[in-house]
Amino acid sequence: LCILLLTLTMVLGVFNPGAWASAALLPGVSEEMTEPGFWTREDSDANTPLMSMDEISALNQRIVDTPACKMTDMRAEQEAYDASALRRLLWATGFDIAAAQMRAFYYDAEGEVLDGPDLLTMVDRIGEANEEEGLRYGICVRRADMRSLPNDPFATDEQGDLNYNEYQLYGVRINEPLLVKAVSKDGVYYYCDAECCSGWLPADCVALCADREEWLNAWDIPSEEAVVVTDGKVYLETTNVNAETSNVMLTIGTVLRQIAPEDYDPQVTGRSAVHNYPVRLPIRQTDGSYARAMALISQNEDVSEGYMPLTRNNILRVAFSMLGDTYGWGAMLNSADCSAYVRDIYRCFGLGLSRHTTWQSEMPVYRVDASDMSSEEKERVLDTLPAGAVLYFNGHEMMYLGESDGQYYVISSVSTVRDFENENRLRLRSVSINSLDIQRMNGKTWLESLNRMLVPYLPPETGLKGWSADSGALASLMQFVSESVDESHEGYIPPEDRIEGFDFDGTLY
Repeated sequence: LCILLLTLTMVLGVFNPGAWASAALLPGVSEEMTEPGFWTREDSDANTPLMSMDEISALNQRIVDTPACKMTDMRAEQEAYDASALRRLLWATGFDIAAAQMRAFYYDAEGEVLDGPDLLTMVDRIGEANEEEGLRYGICVRRADMRSLPNDPFATDEQGDLNYNEYQLYGVRINEPLLVKAVSKDGVYYYCDAECCSGWLPADCVALCADREEWLNAWDIPSEEAVVVTDGKVYLETTNVNAETSNVMLTIGTVLRQIAPEDYDPQVTGRSAVHNYPVRLPIRQTDGSYARAMALISQNEDVSEGYMPLTRNNILRVAFSMLGDTYGWGAMLNSADCSAYVRDIYRCFGLGLSRHTTWQSEMPVYRVDASDMSSEEKERVLDTLPAGAVLYFNGHEMMYLGESDGQYYVISSVSTVRDFENENRLRLRSVSINSLDIQRMNGKTWLESLNRMLVPYLPPETGLKGWSADSGALASLMQFVSESVDESHEGYIPPEDRIEGFDFDGTLY
């Protein structure tokens, strides 16, 4: 009998391997909900492009031009800056950080309380301004952590929690452009502006370009020449031919220039490009200068030739590709927090979102202020929103999926929620699907806490000039939104007063 049972177990394991393994799910979430197609199954326009690349470029510029979004216009001619004034600002910021840490209990990686001397030692590495310092153009050559001080600082608010670092700001991708503005006292760190954040990076992660033209050519890549990483992490194959391209990690949203077949040299990589995408990978030479190496990305990896078409199916496809991945505060752990997660998703379509939740929520796109709405009013607005809309409350943001059996669902990179069985903290720290009736530590549900909702690819309520009526799905969605919200909502426009088309200035509801 034992032999028979063992045989049956082995047979079932061979012929039905999935029967023995299933991922843990939050309450109210079913297996079918973990498939992106579940949320667009009744959406006839789910595969229709929502914006053209020209429209996306125009929106990117509008986001950059909105001061509250805190973006750096990397393509604009950079103005000279006062290196001494910047250094004074960096010192002041460093002391502010140290003072804040001393007012609260923070712990280092060994679990010891951070004290004044430790903090001042970290701040001291900022150093003095160098008379020869000036703007330099850099390219990130490996995925790097941008931090608020020029060293490898660590501070956690919970003793032993090594997956949270207060100093972490942003995760910089390979081939991301940087404006290098200062060097640390020991020369080991650069202070840089990235598109959506500023902070200190290890100098050995940055290659300095000879001039602005070389810098622009490295990263300002037309969609038709680009290879875009559309999964959380993609690794180049191991090779003994070129150490710089061996087993390199490319994170989602990385954009590299594709090599034309006639320019690809298999002698450089040691093999042909069959079933691979040949790309140019940035490298840092021994003198710190920028250069490029040939590399291959396997055909089986999740990458796109050119930016992906911005469709609702594609948005969810990218979002679900990271389901279960680690939550990373400030994009530490080679991962993403809530705002970086949403930013990374839309980056795959060429859309550049702001870094933080507050900055993102100020983007010049269609948005609804829900801070004074009841839960019932919020649900009525949610009924008008498409999958891929972004929802906010103070301290968190999430991507809207839709409604099922009277519950409203989202996907996000979430740190903690209130435990379902008691009032304790449940540390999820994963990209997760959940309904909006999940509770925060203060006892309020996510639905009750929602204070802003926006659609990153819809025009703002302040006007629609410059948007093409050729985007059929966009026009259909706008019509749906305008017809779905009734006179109880502030800013409601009666049907008889609505203006058809895109070329007008007015309020969209």
